[in-house]
Amino acid sequence: MKIKHALNTAALALTLAFAGTAHATQQGDQYTTTKSYSTNELLVDLDGNSIKSPAPFAVIGVATYEMVNNADARQTFLAYCFQPEIDKTASTYTATYWAGTSLVSDKVRALYETSYASTIGNVERQFSFQLALWELKADDGSLAKTDTGLQYFSVTSTGAFTDARVTLADEMLTKAADHKTLDGTYLYTVFTAKDSQTLIGAAPVPEADTWAMLAAGLGLVGFVGRRKSKKSEKFAA
Repeated sequence: MKIKHALNTAALALTLAFAGTAHATQQGDQYTTTKSYSTNELLVDLDGNSIKSPAPFAVIGVATYEMVNNADARQTFLAYCFQPEIDKTASTYTATYWAGTSLVSDKVRALYETSYASTIGNVERQFSFQLALWELKADDGSLAKTDTGLQYFSVTSTGAFTDARVTLADEMLTKAADHKTLDGTYLYTVFTAKDSQTLIGAAPVPEADTWAMLAAGLGLVGFVGRRKSKKSEKFAA
């Protein structure tokens, strides 16, 4: 009986895990922004310019968002603003899972693969990551002033940026540019709402052994089910 109980418990746990993973396949899920994590700082650069700033110089505040699935509060994403020219947020967003390259470019994917993990729980790096993300999404990829750039920041006479957060963002951009071969670390979800900024979240691709465990769980459920079926037939006879 103890072995049977253990088998049933393991089967149930793995099935629930698989169900949780499979839930993310439901395109069009509705999400709510319940929290906004802010650095509580502004980047003010009188000789700079920003896509986000309405002023004729750079004034930028950065926030990250927690997106919570309306149907399952256990499913959440850390999300960044993916549309710097729009400042308005909405209460509810529609999710597009597994966003393709038409929504998330290879350059943005390279930024995530090289720097996203280092931003978790680090507000300074989150600030810099957001600057780099805006640059790759909506500008020419350079935080220094160029003839085509919509966003740029002050540098010293030696060519160094005057703000450490911009320096860090520039380092992230350099790493992303050097990342020539994508390894598919993340699956991307884009959150959209009418007349509001678009947000982007990323989730690690499950490891091969995780999928193997899920498959084993389904097989275990089937095995237990067949044993019950055979016992029922025996008693019925």
